Amino acid sequence: LEFRRVLFRSREFGKLTSLLISRQFQKIRKRPRLAIVGVIRHIFVALFYGSLYFQMAPDAIESRLSLLFFAIMFVMLGNQQCIPSIFDDRLIYYREKGAHIYSYFSYWLICANVYLPQIVINTFLYSAIVYPMSGLHPCWGAFWFFYLTIALSSMNALFFYQFLAISLPSAQTTVAIFPAALFLFIAFAGYIVRIPTLPSWLSTWAPMVSFA
Repeated sequence: LEFRRVLFRSREFGKLTSLLISRQFQKIRKRPRLAIVGVIRHIFVALFYGSLYFQMAPDAIESRLSLLFFAIMFVMLGNQQCIPSIFDDRLIYYREKGAHIYSYFSYWLICANVYLPQIVINTFLYSAIVYPMSGLHPCWGAFWFFYLTIALSSMNALFFYQFLAISLPSAQTTVAIFPAALFLFIAFAGYIVRIPTLPSWLSTWAPMVSFA
């Protein structure tokens, strides 16, 4: 009997998950402009950074650090476009959650991951342009590490945006508070302030919580 209950719950979870995924992708298909603009934005900024830091010398350490910092910053800030859609879904979520249609975890799982294919594609195009143009280390292993860092930074920023959006009352408040909240992570990433120069009460924990 217990096994049947677990099997039934698993099937129900799978069915609800597939329905939520289908609904989220339907929303994206109805607004393809956002996805297209995202691709164009990543390509345009990649070309800009690539031309700005074109074929850097191997000993240009400061330029390389600047490129890496601003490359990560761009993909993190680019996820702000997801904030309005979260607030658009709030009323629907409250109504369906009140009817016990699905759990918190199911809804979070879908909303958090439905944008991941876009992030994977956009950050790959971005990395594939910036990396060779800027003259970074010509090695496939180094390129994939660069791409993985860019993609994971973008994903972390997306989850952070979603956390702020569900914690604050309005989209305007979220957009206003986000830069200050993000700065707490950026300040301890090691570029604006070098980690060895941080006071001891910060150096022991602040760099570890920074995802920038």
